[in-house]
Amino acid sequence: MIFLSPGFLWGFALLAPLVAVFLLKVRPRRHPVTAIFLWDQILTQRKATTLFQRLRDLLSLLLLALAAAALILAASRPRIDGGDTRDVLILIDRSVSMSADLDPGRPGVSRFEAAVDRAGALVRSLGGQRRAAIATVDDRLTYAVPLTDEPRRLREALGRLAVGQSPSDRKVLTGLEQLSGLNRELRVILLTDGVGLAAPAEAETFLPAPAGADADAVAGDDDAAAGPVVEVVRLGPSAGSAVPGNVGLAAADLVAGGGEQGATLLLSVVSSFSEPVQGEATLTALGPPPETDASAATGRAEQEAPGVVVRVIPLDIAPGRNAPRLYPLEAAPGRYRLSLTRVDGDGDAQPDALAADDTAFLSLPSPRPLRVAVSAGDRYFFETAVQAFAFRSDLMELVRRGEPADLAIFRGGAPSGVEGPPLRVVFAPDAAGGGVTEVGEALAAALPRVLLPNHPVLRFFPAESIGFQGARRLRAAAGSAVLVADATGVPLIWQTRDPDAGTVTLVVNLDPAAGDFVLSPYFPVLVHAAATHLGGRTEARRATYLTGASVPVPGLRPGEAAAVRFAEGGEVTATPATPVRLERAGFHVAETPREPVDLPASAMHGDESRLVGLPDAGGAAVELPGGYLPWVWLVVVALGVLVAEEVLYHRRKVG
Repeated sequence: MIFLSPGFLWGFALLAPLVAVFLLKVRPRRHPVTAIFLWDQILTQRKATTLFQRLRDLLSLLLLALAAAALILAASRPRIDGGDTRDVLILIDRSVSMSADLDPGRPGVSRFEAAVDRAGALVRSLGGQRRAAIATVDDRLTYAVPLTDEPRRLREALGRLAVGQSPSDRKVLTGLEQLSGLNRELRVILLTDGVGLAAPAEAETFLPAPAGADADAVAGDDDAAAGPVVEVVRLGPSAGSAVPGNVGLAAADLVAGGGEQGATLLLSVVSSFSEPVQGEATLTALGPPPETDASAATGRAEQEAPGVVVRVIPLDIAPGRNAPRLYPLEAAPGRYRLSLTRVDGDGDAQPDALAADDTAFLSLPSPRPLRVAVSAGDRYFFETAVQAFAFRSDLMELVRRGEPADLAIFRGGAPSGVEGPPLRVVFAPDAAGGGVTEVGEALAAALPRVLLPNHPVLRFFPAESIGFQGARRLRAAAGSAVLVADATGVPLIWQTRDPDAGTVTLVVNLDPAAGDFVLSPYFPVLVHAAATHLGGRTEARRATYLTGASVPVPGLRPGEAAAVRFAEGGEVTATPATPVRLERAGFHVAETPREPVDLPASAMHGDESRLVGLPDAGGAAVELPGGYLPWVWLVVVALGVLVAEEVLYHRRKVG
């Protein structure tokens, strides 16, 4: 045992005056009386009780001395933890599997609740004598409170924590694992069920130290491998116990096809049961997709609405991950809820260990193709390039002259100002305007260099191997983003935006007719990439996204922003360069300048649903300190002793 404030031990010197007060004898004062016989009975009784009175006074002395000693020891802050003075980083796994039952025999008690309780006991054991920090781990590391020695802040942070719906990702801990000597300065404790850390070759890094390992030796050893970087406290079934039974959705998709009202449902399920079980998948239509701001404000009410049952699919679920199956449907564009239920032989619903993976939210959007117009003398090759990608009704659509268009393809130049569609692709510019301020003579030979290799327009277009025949010396408009340039600095492909006119133009400094580029397979690839990028169609709409994913808003064009409203509440702003993270399952809605866009999310993570985590360690498990510090119990003892002395004192007064 050590004392953090040993100076208070001098307080034991106060016991001497306490003992002196009790041993001090008070001589009674003499008073004359008229008759001594009246006092004989009283004096006789006093002599009879003198020994008992002394014993009671001695007991009071012992009790008060015990209370004083307890308070003095409490003030000296004793500690019996072996002298480990390292700060503590408490990592709590909040992945979706942590909301599962802790043990098959204790339904309703989640692993996350057990982890928070264990962390609370650890915070109490520190008692402000060492600093601690709390962070949560799923597919990223999030700090709830930085290093502090204030127990109240730590307890409040634990009270605010909630289990998430993202999967575990051991790569989050890789940075901690690679910090040499971290365990000499900081004790890192991970409270987890081990799901997502089950790779046998990698799990050894997180296994606890061997039994009998000395914390002081770990803290002072120059070898970083003397102790584990991350100490794992495994929550879940004990060794030899069965894994809690669970069935969940591993994958689901809804794709339009087979006619105007047709669609195809893809479904895959996973089971942690050791034997085959029965289940039912129910697809429910919740309503049409959002069309206005009012319908975009979707909350839990619509997601939990009864809806209209489209189809009930009986399932024979084998252990592990089941192969995906396709089911044709008669489904119109709109929102859908897919529910998975385990049933018994009579068809009655049965609970499982994890509820988050039993529901998927799907959206089947209405076809909204990008309307493309061609304004060029040789329209045939441009129209053919557009029609090459018109096989999907929601991708691109060629429109005739005079019809409303979202995007126009020009050869030779684009009109200035607001005339024409707001999105423009210009080939072989021959005059100023439309992203060009100056045009000169032709380039003898272009030597292209890619300046923005990750730009969507260049994703499948090998710009450095293209000759750029017909390119001319010219100057791009101020503020343009140059994607490809000649070795002499002449821009070859660039994008410019006119905020006053509200137009976005992609200029390609080559003549498609020169060198038979129109016959190259890369010509329609370039047309498609330019059109989908400007039209915000680089990312296709999906029926659902996985929780924890950061996704771009479909249909968002360059320079635009969208307000994303989450199903659980809250709102953020997204741009083409800043995707939005979907934390929880539900129908999230992005309000773009043209229409609301559904961003449904579902907690479909097959590894999480199987509830299989780290194997048991070969050595002793990590033992976490718990309860209260010794000084707390010493104060409690002192208060109890004082209360006992107070009771005895009043009994003496009463008689």
